[in-house]
Order: sequence, then structure tokens, then C-alpha cells
Amino acid sequence: MPITFEFNKSTEILPPHGAEVIYVDSSPFYSTYEFKFAQVEWQWDFVDEEGHPTGSSCTYEPGEEQPEGSELIIIVDGRCLDKDGKIDGEGCILWALCDAVDQALTDAGV
Repeated sequence: MPITFEFNKSTEILPPHGAEVIYVDSSPFYSTYEFKFAQVEWQWDFVDEEGHPTGSSCTYEPGEEQPEGSELIIIVDGRCLDKDGKIDGEGCILWALCDAVDQALTDAGV
């Protein structure tokens, strides 16, 4: 009996702050894919008047106001996603909550 996992595209649904996720890591150069686990961290990165990073950042707290002169960055295993879920303005990641994967496996009797 097949077991189905639902993955989200980061450009459609952002992974939640603080969540443990499983994501698909791809290497186009080697044409390989592997599953990896990561803790999602959101943070505010500060930018100058021209939109260039200043090198300063601060922790994201749910419900807080966005600090002036900052952009939201989502970090998944060292990969930085912008507020639109894109990596470097183009690519995205496929991710699923670890709890959802655990539940699917439990439901399947694995």
C-alpha cells in the first residue's frame, strides 16, 4: 500500500517559524535528490536605503511589528528564502512538517 506525503512549495506556503521540516534538497549538477531535516528560523535582516544588506539582523517574534529598514528572511538549513519563498529571487524548496510526515507513517502502520 503506497504512503503519500504532501509537500509544499515555499513560493506558495512559507514554512512556519520554529517548525521542524523535512525538505527535498536537489543537486542539479549531479541530478540527485535527497530528503533532509531542518529547523525553520525567521529573522529580520536590515537593509540600507538602496536595499542592500547591512550585515545586521534581529530575531523574529510572532506578532511583532516589522522593524524599520528590515526585510523578512526565512532560513531553512542555511538556505535563505525571501518573503515570497524564493531562493536568490528564483528557486524554491519543497517542504513538509515533520509532524505531518510522522502522522502519515503512524496512520499507515509503519
